[in-house]
Amino acid sequence: MVVWLFTGIVMILFVLAALFIPAKWRVKETADLNISCLELYEFLLNLKNWPRWQMDENTAIPFMYVGPERGEGASKYWEINGVPASLKIGLCVQGKNIQYEMRINKGETILRFGIILSGNQGSTTLTWVCEGTSKKNLFERYLTFYDKWTMRREMKAALFRLKKIHEPQLEELKQPA
Repeated sequence: MVVWLFTGIVMILFVLAALFIPAKWRVKETADLNISCLELYEFLLNLKNWPRWQMDENTAIPFMYVGPERGEGASKYWEINGVPASLKIGLCVQGKNIQYEMRINKGETILRFGIILSGNQGSTTLTWVCEGTSKKNLFERYLTFYDKWTMRREMKAALFRLKKIHEPQLEELKQPA
């Protein structure tokens, strides 16, 4: 009897706590690079450059590129373990920002990203923001914590690789865990 009562209370607390987890989440990472805003903007505008900084060196994924090669409307599609995904560049402001959207599993998961560039005299601060929305499923609300942690880790690794591309003297440094 006591076990059932205790189990019931724990279940109710689990459900109530999930209701307070925000459906929308946001991850923000920043990096300083020794490259001008315009040069970095031009590099990032071309989706064919993205695998160099977005993926591990030993990862080989075939991409299908659609639309313009760079800038607004440029898109790429791929599949990993049977899960389709796409990325499309949206609004771009010359030398300042790039907004894009990633859809995973036919739009089941939608992530919105913004890359904001600011700088002076040959150096740039890149601020990268990812926003996602959890489903209403209570269990998936708890997964939000894992999603944010994973996204933050992937963004840090990608920014480190981007920094290595534009600052070759960092080649001997190890990627942060």
